Amino acid sequence: MFAMLEETLHQIQKAKREYEEKKNKESLGGILSVISCNGSVCILKSHSDKWTELRSRVSLFSGENVDSLKKILSPMISELSGEDQIVLNSTEEGSYVKGLLGDMAPHIKINDISKGSSLWKLMSKY
Repeated sequence: MFAMLEETLHQIQKAKREYEEKKNKESLGGILSVISCNGSVCILKSHSDKWTELRSRVSLFSGENVDSLKKILSPMISELSGEDQIVLNSTEEGSYVKGLLGDMAPHIKINDISKGSSLWKLMSKY
């Protein structure tokens, strides 16, 4: 989970730098980062370039049964605006988490940075 969190934060910072280098005047908005690894989850929320909230649960859900994940995400998603975005990094097969996020936040852009066996590649770095 922590390797995936670090990689997600690295990619978010890289994307922000690239966006700023292009001299874009529009705000990137806030970010809701959802890292999901074999039923465990780490959720980070930012506002005005500051991380404001962190929630982490081990063995929260299993397979398609994402009801408990929905409960933890609902209040955080309800606070998002149209300029905010969700960054997803998940090991879950079938992308149940991505489907859940799409259903819960149809008006929010979802950036899925998940890569099949990325967890094992990340772990080999550390």
